[in-house]
Amino acid sequence: MVVFRDLKGLMDIIISWEKKLSEFYETSEAVVSTERCRQIIGMLKTNHDKNLGIIEDLRVENFGKDEWVQITPDINVKKLLPTECITCDSTPQEITHYVLEFEIQLKDFYSSIADRIVTREEKELFESLVMFKDHQIMKIKQSMDV
Repeated sequence: MVVFRDLKGLMDIIISWEKKLSEFYETSEAVVSTERCRQIIGMLKTNHDKNLGIIEDLRVENFGKDEWVQITPDINVKKLLPTECITCDSTPQEITHYVLEFEIQLKDFYSSIADRIVTREEKELFESLVMFKDHQIMKIKQSMDV
């Protein structure tokens, strides 16, 4: 369970999860043996790092200063991004499968927060994060088709 008492605390947790995905990309890129797989990982990592920058640059103080205590299900990052399963023979499909599952879990998490928050500004923030994740998921799926 994740316990948070304000928007800043929640965003700090989210950013730490997003950074775990960056670490997953770095590990995967170093381990895989095919150039094609490294290219796809590199493309996904570049997109992710750009999106992570957007999330890190959000000014949470613009979305309200209320405090509340919420408990929400945790995301098991280690289970969703199992770096120990990445080998030199891993395929782009295997890597993107893990990434896609992780992004879907984050989207569902954002959606559950949007459902729980009552202030309009904070609710709109998480609804926009859901749309942001939808766009990321679409790009990952497109990379699987390449």
